Amino acid sequence: MLREHINIFLKKIFSDINTDYIKGPADKKINNIVYDSREVEQDDLFICIEGLNADGHNYIPEALKSGAKVIVLEKDPPEIKPGISYVKVDDTRKIMGPLAARFYDFPLSEMKLIGVTGTNGKTTCTYLIKNILETAGFSCGLLGTINVLIGDREYKTDRTTPEAFDIYRYLQKMRESEIDIVIMEVSSHALKLKRAAAMNFDAALFTNISQDHLDFHGSLDNYASVKAELFSQLKEEGWGVVNADDRFGKLMSKKAGPAKSKTYSLEQKNREKADFWAEQISLSATGSRFKIKGQIELEIELPLAGRFNVYNALASAGTAYLMGAEKEDLYQGLSNIQDIPGRFEQVDCGQDFGVIVDYAHTPDGLENVLQAAQRITEGKIIAVFGCGGDRDREKRPLMGKIGVQYADYCFITSDNPRSEDPRAIISQIEKGIQEQSTANDDSPSYEVVSDRRTAIAEAIRKAGPKDMVLILGKGHETTQVFEDHIVEFDDREAAKQVLQKIDCGDMK
Repeated sequence: MLREHINIFLKKIFSDINTDYIKGPADKKINNIVYDSREVEQDDLFICIEGLNADGHNYIPEALKSGAKVIVLEKDPPEIKPGISYVKVDDTRKIMGPLAARFYDFPLSEMKLIGVTGTNGKTTCTYLIKNILETAGFSCGLLGTINVLIGDREYKTDRTTPEAFDIYRYLQKMRESEIDIVIMEVSSHALKLKRAAAMNFDAALFTNISQDHLDFHGSLDNYASVKAELFSQLKEEGWGVVNADDRFGKLMSKKAGPAKSKTYSLEQKNREKADFWAEQISLSATGSRFKIKGQIELEIELPLAGRFNVYNALASAGTAYLMGAEKEDLYQGLSNIQDIPGRFEQVDCGQDFGVIVDYAHTPDGLENVLQAAQRITEGKIIAVFGCGGDRDREKRPLMGKIGVQYADYCFITSDNPRSEDPRAIISQIEKGIQEQSTANDDSPSYEVVSDRRTAIAEAIRKAGPKDMVLILGKGHETTQVFEDHIVEFDDREAAKQVLQKIDCGDMK
């Protein structure tokens, strides 16, 4: 964890935050603010968060034992200890953002902020926007699913959008590094749990909505409504960039309020009203060519394969353009982008068939990648995928159905089973496979191999010349999470190990 030693007075950081009461000294100096009792050190402020699996109020004794001198809570403490300050508020989650902003002296006042939200494409768009804006001469920071990037420094993350205090710790580091523009993935969980509540955005980009996280949001409409909250946090002079081809695009534009909402499209029916659109799209195994029309007139050569990446590139170009990039910057920034970790990433050890690793873990993401593979593969498509445990269970049969619909052969395996039995997850995937089989009156070509490493090996050994092996679901991840342990596991490395053991023969 990044730690700062700021020594700010309690009464100063709560000067403009509503409280029910402050009991104890208000002139106490605070060394740091933490929400995890295991990270408390001497003279820290501990904020009690009622989480999905644990309630921070239960860990007050641990925090005090570790040296906390200020406790922020929603519930009255069981006892008032001498020398300890207690601050009661209505909603500890809601104040985390404003508290962090004041604690770090409002770092966003010196930087611009771009938020990217949607089910699929967020990571790719943040990388593309960053590359374009850096080509234009801006210094950029990035917070996202894969990592946090500050200049040449990289920090690993364990969630798409960190908690508010963690975000502001990174923002402070970015200000110290004289970053101009911050590009941040904003997840629906972050919006629902108010992690970005104190932030005003200079631009907000919406990619798409498809089924995911319904275990958390309850319905697709609720999920979209939460996503739309990002657009209500735009500055008055900010820009909303919205996918006009998505059925929830109008909701995003409406939420933008006084901000100017711009739209982008690939569909013929929406082009007349769109501000940016793509046409003359040519797809290949190495990338795509297309023309951007509308407010930008530009021909693009993109070294990222798949129609879905044309969407990502168009959205990113529009956003970067509105943030000050010129046409030449757009061309250079899109044409020289390198592989994005775990996003349609090729694994090449000289074999005469393709191996691609992708993060696709939703029905729509799976379908997009499989369709892209169909357009560039001469031989068979062999897919390896599973579904994560403790996550949206409704999507599991859908992914099974899509897998056997588009792939010639599927290996159904474990993803991150977490607390669930991998066999139970796989059986739910198989329900969709059987539905597809019944609909087509055909026997689906698949097999179950629960161990992911073995499934990857079997898929690669099954491949012949000009075939394509797709290893899906985990992408950039370097661990596999089980109920009682976590193991080091990287799909790309697992594939390389198998490829290197194969007798290469005529491989070039």
